[in-house]
Amino acid sequence: MKTSALMLTITACIFATSMSSPVLAQKPTVKVYTHNQLLQMEQQLWDKQDRSKGLASQTLDTNEIRKTILVTRDKDGQAEMHAKVSDFFVVVEGNATLVFGGTMLNPKSLQNGESLGDSVKGGTSIKLGRGDVVQIPPNIPHQLLIPTGKTFTYLILKLQMHS
Repeated sequence: MKTSALMLTITACIFATSMSSPVLAQKPTVKVYTHNQLLQMEQQLWDKQDRSKGLASQTLDTNEIRKTILVTRDKDGQAEMHAKVSDFFVVVEGNATLVFGGTMLNPKSLQNGESLGDSVKGGTSIKLGRGDVVQIPPNIPHQLLIPTGKTFTYLILKLQMHS
C-alpha cells in the first residue's frame, strides 16, 4: 500500500506543477515512475557515475518552475538552503536522518540564492524511510545523514517559488 501511495504522491505533485504554468497547461503529461523502475534507474546511476562522491543523480523532468531528480546516496550530504526553491523529498528506498532548521555552519553562497555548508547545528532530526514524503520550504537549512554502509534513494521535486 505504501508503494501505491508513493506513486500517487509523485504523480500528483508532477501533474499539479505542470498545471500551474500556462505554457504547460496546454499539454499536460502524466508521468508515472513505478517503484521497480526507480530502483532500476538507481542501479544504472551507480553504474554510470563516480561512486567515490557518495552521490549519483539524474534529472527526470524539468521546466521553468520545477525539476524532478532521482538521487541515490551512500554518504552524508552537505548542508544546503534555497532562497527561492521548495524541496519535496519522496523516499524510494533506504533510511536516512534529515536534519533541518537551526544554523548552517560555514555557509557558502552560490548562484540564485543557493547556499551549501558543512553541517546544520541545532536543527531538528527526523528518521526517514521508504514511502516518507518531506516538504522543505525556502530558507530552511537541511542536510541528509546516511548510515555508514547503507544507501538512500529518493526523488526530489524542486519547485521554484514566486518572489
